[in-house]
Amino acid sequence: MAESVAEFMLVEVGWTPVWDFEGPGRHGVDLLLLGPCGERLFAVEVKGTLRPRRWPRLRRGELTQMALSWLDKSDNPAMKDWNITSQDIYGGVVLVNFCELAYRVALTRDFTNWRPIEKLMELEDLDWLDRTSP
Repeated sequence: MAESVAEFMLVEVGWTPVWDFEGPGRHGVDLLLLGPCGERLFAVEVKGTLRPRRWPRLRRGELTQMALSWLDKSDNPAMKDWNITSQDIYGGVVLVNFCELAYRVALTRDFTNWRPIEKLMELEDLDWLDRTSP
């Protein structure tokens, strides 16, 4: 459900979905989307919760979600289907709290430095992402 909410929200500000995760039991990026104007491809991980006053977190295990090594795993379906690596894309994380009816978004160009988004309108023009200093 959180993936659908995130996809709808991003489409509303001009993003274009090109791939979404199908079915349970697989691990990898949830969504691939083209940012506004189709100039940047984003791998987006989405997490949702129904718990009040809590935010879901990326998994930290053998490989941390949205780290370069996790993105480049051979069993990451989106990356494999599109024949891309972490060097070819930008990243995004969307957290959805259904109990609070709230969301949080962060974007990155290098998967090390993440920029929190304060207003949805920041997602309409992403030129600032390439100008942001690491």
